[in-house]
Amino acid sequence: RCIKPNSKKVPHEFDEQLVMKQLHYSGMMETVHVRRAGYPIRILFSSFIGRYWCLFTKCDPGIKAKARTCTASILSSLSQVINPADYQIGKTKVFLRESLEQSLEEIRSLKLRSAAVLIQKTVKGYLARKKYQQLLAATLCLQKRFKTYRTRLQFLML
Repeated sequence: RCIKPNSKKVPHEFDEQLVMKQLHYSGMMETVHVRRAGYPIRILFSSFIGRYWCLFTKCDPGIKAKARTCTASILSSLSQVINPADYQIGKTKVFLRESLEQSLEEIRSLKLRSAAVLIQKTVKGYLARKKYQQLLAATLCLQKRFKTYRTRLQFLML
């Protein structure tokens, strides 16, 4: 949004109280206050849970009523890895420091990578077992036909 410097719409005139009021109502003053406090990343609880629910599996990303408690649970479950001074929980948002967000992203990517490896391992194992069973069935079929052929030759030789 545009900030109007005066209510008369006259050039080169600046009404400081009007500008401060506009900045206050637009939420810019709160943003400046939060950023000065050192928490530049502000995420809604639902967005936070949607992104980081994999770090704490007891949270259901579909439940919105418990969003604040679930966010607190995710962050407190990582208390060995993260510093509690690096975040603040507000009424509708969680405020994070840049270093904490990077740590959370790193932990999240490790979890997702390990889940992807598990899925790949399971699928590759299934495909290998399936191929082995087909190969075993083909081998048994060949052995059966060869034994039949050999038995028939022995019978004809008599």
